[in-house]
Amino acid sequence: MPKLTTNLQLKKPLLDEAADIEVINENMDRIDAVIITKNSAQAIHHATACTGTGRRYELIVPTLDYPLPSDFILTFIPHVDVLDNAVVVIRKSAETPDEQSTVLPIITNANETVPAGSFKATTVTMLAIGGGRAFFKLGGIGKPPENWSFLQAITQTGQFLVEETGWYQIHVIGPGGNGGKGGTSVLSGDNSGLTYVMGGGGGGGSGGGLAISRLFLKAGTVINITVTASYVSFGSDITCTAGYAGQNGGNADINNVGAAGAGATNVGTAVGGNYINLPGKPGKNGVNGAKWGGTAPANQTIGGAGGAAGDPLTASKYYSSPKATSGMNAKTSDTANNIPFMFGGAGAGRTGGVIPSNAYYNSYPGTTYAGAAAGGGAPGGVVIEKGVA
Repeated sequence: MPKLTTNLQLKKPLLDEAADIEVINENMDRIDAVIITKNSAQAIHHATACTGTGRRYELIVPTLDYPLPSDFILTFIPHVDVLDNAVVVIRKSAETPDEQSTVLPIITNANETVPAGSFKATTVTMLAIGGGRAFFKLGGIGKPPENWSFLQAITQTGQFLVEETGWYQIHVIGPGGNGGKGGTSVLSGDNSGLTYVMGGGGGGGSGGGLAISRLFLKAGTVINITVTASYVSFGSDITCTAGYAGQNGGNADINNVGAAGAGATNVGTAVGGNYINLPGKPGKNGVNGAKWGGTAPANQTIGGAGGAAGDPLTASKYYSSPKATSGMNAKTSDTANNIPFMFGGAGAGRTGGVIPSNAYYNSYPGTTYAGAAAGGGAPGGVVIEKGVA
């Protein structure tokens, strides 16, 4: 087991150990990280007194002159992985209150919050201090990439094997809820004066939850994935539940039109994503049936319109958008835009039963016309993208 140097934790192989190029390269990277060459900025090195919770890194620097210079480089070795919305606190002593310390948000050069996982515990980390902020410069695996390419879609319970170390963007999407069925329509009156009494439209289903995580995964890692009708999970942390079905439209009788089915108000939920967690959108209500009487309508008569499915979640291009036509299923792919799999979108409610235009002449009072089945929600699943450098 090699010994470590005091300041930079460089590995010093023992005399009876063979030279290891990877260890040498790691030491060189650590040294390179703390060499200051730009603008002669003051360097502050104090790795041993850093403690942290993931969102708050505290460095006790008793020998530092206060106030701090406006522009300097800070290097340290965190003891825990970084989380989102992190800050670094530089104190003269452990008893120094925040108002007498320097508290700086850790951000990227693009003024964005450093995302979780950008740097890891026990890895030399560099922050460039300026303008009251701490810009993340170097440490561990760096920030996630800006671009991602489709790698795999998982539609049933199984495992994901990481074949190459790197950044992955994981879309976890709960199943979409079904729309409500249209209510039954009926003819009433007699042949001298028939009345068309229409069923109500079914309500739209609600969408499944959406979670997105950006993870740095090592080759050989195996992650369990569960896909059911009620939820989808990736590992033990990320879970998205299914949307809910819209209510069926009410059936008409000879005296009363069918009531509209309510759109699903409960929605799918999402937890565990380190980048995005969004609930699904509620479904829209159907429309009440109506009555016509006296003469045959010019065209076939339909019941109340079905409610629209819950709006899509645009944060993921793999989240299905419902088709606009009443009673249609949610989309499960978008070949026009080269999206092979789509999940989570809800189905639309169906219109009430259709009475054909010739029913006035060919049917009798009491004849019923059933509402059709509503649109189905898209299934749930997991889409995995690989980071593109």
